[in-house]
Amino acid sequence: MTTLPHEQNRYLPVEDVAKRFNVSVDTIYRWRRKGYFPSPIIFGPKTARWSLIQLMDFEMKLHANQSCEPGAKEKLPDAS
Repeated sequence: MTTLPHEQNRYLPVEDVAKRFNVSVDTIYRWRRKGYFPSPIIFGPKTARWSLIQLMDFEMKLHANQSCEPGAKEKLPDAS
């Protein structure tokens, strides 16, 4: 996915992250708790955002590991 330079410093709420990965919000948090997914940046007591740059880096690693053996650490589990 290509982004414009001014978009790379964006921070996404969990709802947008879930849409980006085509899963539920609960799945994003579950993946995070299990260590499968990048941590959000905490801006306040109820404000967590994911860096678009970190998400893009994570996506590139996932794509690169698709040809790796099954069960590679970067491979996400099913959403269920």
